[in-house]
Amino acid sequence: EVAGRSTHDGGLALAAYIYKSEVACRHFHGLLLDGQHLSAVGVQGVGMLVADTATGVRVDAEPGADPAEVDGLLRGSGAALLWQLRCVLPLHVAAVARNGRAIGFVGPPGTGKSSLAAALSERGWQLVTDDIAAVRWDDEGHPLLEPNPPQLRIWGSSARQLGWDTSDEHRLGAPSAGQVGDKYAYDLPERFADHPVRLAAVYLINPPRAAPDIAFS
Repeated sequence: EVAGRSTHDGGLALAAYIYKSEVACRHFHGLLLDGQHLSAVGVQGVGMLVADTATGVRVDAEPGADPAEVDGLLRGSGAALLWQLRCVLPLHVAAVARNGRAIGFVGPPGTGKSSLAAALSERGWQLVTDDIAAVRWDDEGHPLLEPNPPQLRIWGSSARQLGWDTSDEHRLGAPSAGQVGDKYAYDLPERFADHPVRLAAVYLINPPRAAPDIAFS
């Protein structure tokens, strides 16, 4: 339950942690849609992000663009944009599940959502998503999280604390582009849910002082 705000069907309304849900199918991040299509959106250093309901989403990459950045754009903003076009609610969340119920973690970038999900997966929880998920509702009106492709991305400090491999095999960034950082990607199909999971609770991690007046219970 989210106190203070709700959508018309009693679903989730999580302010900045939802990708413009209250104006879904009209605009995304301030960009106007033309019918069911979105004009190409340029992302400096990566390429053009294009989506429509018929052909899906793609990135027309710039020469020399880091493949990891292209993939990240598709998985994050690209997925959210396409869901918006299809009138599906995208939620910026990391989530884990146990006994058929999921709990989600929302918060600003860098607050440890994915790291917390990774740590819980070490303790027997099933991963649902590390960044973004589509929210749907079942016949009884309960929110369901759609699982993401089974990859988790975390910072090196968290990976090393968990004892995960931080070799270049998992490192994100292209050395030739001078973009090597301390973030790593792990394909973990055995740890991810393979079907929608009922969302039981959402926790706000390290809310900023200027956060909207929204309470979770």
